[in-house]
Amino acid sequence: MHSLFTNVEGRYTVGAAAAPSRRERFHQLLQLWQDVEFCTDAWLEIDLQDTMNSDAFFTFESELRSVMYAVSRDASIASQLTTTVHSPILTDVPKNVLPHYGSAGDMAPLSGPSGGDSRSSAAGGATNATNAANAANANAAAVASAALLLSSTTAKLSVPPCGFVPFQGQAALCAPLLYLTEDRVVVFEMYRRMLTRYWSRLQSVASSERGSLLWLCVLFESLMRTHLPQVCEHMATQLGVQPLQYALPWIRLAFVNFFMLEEVLTLWDRLLVSGALCPRPCHSVCEHARTRLCVEVP
Repeated sequence: MHSLFTNVEGRYTVGAAAAPSRRERFHQLLQLWQDVEFCTDAWLEIDLQDTMNSDAFFTFESELRSVMYAVSRDASIASQLTTTVHSPILTDVPKNVLPHYGSAGDMAPLSGPSGGDSRSSAAGGATNATNAANAANANAAAVASAALLLSSTTAKLSVPPCGFVPFQGQAALCAPLLYLTEDRVVVFEMYRRMLTRYWSRLQSVASSERGSLLWLCVLFESLMRTHLPQVCEHMATQLGVQPLQYALPWIRLAFVNFFMLEEVLTLWDRLLVSGALCPRPCHSVCEHARTRLCVEVP
């Protein structure tokens, strides 16, 4: 199978172009970023700054920031994630703004009390008691009316709309794609697909199915103990650490910031061609542990 990437003058490139509708959608998401601020934006900024401190990515600050904020505003991502990163954080928003985020939202109406008649039927009922009951009924009716009105004009939206809060390394998983093309929209589309299909699996511990983070960790430990038992023993007895303590960040960030950029893109290329997270990533981690930890085992 041919490689998905082509090396041109020392720089990788892709021959894809975004459709006009995709391009328009991208700019709509950027406008949402400008119009609406979420409390999670501060976390995304922290992650962006960590990635921008890298010598390999600081020149892409503007492009990377726009792509990451477009992703955060895209509500259609939540329904396409192969693995749920965490339970969504929901808030009420006007229904007329939901189409801008690419989701119809959860339209479950809010429940409210019903305004029934609770007048006192006591013999010779006291006037004060009757007035109090009437006031309570009027208040209940008003609350019910307000709840029904609210349910007809509002719906639930995840914060942020993409369905998960920014995680550490989120921007780093996008940054290498900026070496493939100068088109931000193409980078957005590539990252969006890789995020929903692959990278979301590396951020969740809720699943142990094939290709999940837990599954890869178990596979890595098994491969290390089977093929590199001396390295495992040396790390445990001489260094006081387990191999997975080193490998977990490598796996979770798909080797970004741990391998050379060309190695990362080559590995991602094989990942996309094979269509699965395993077992090639764990094999690469084992090889990395053997050759780069500077562990001399007799």
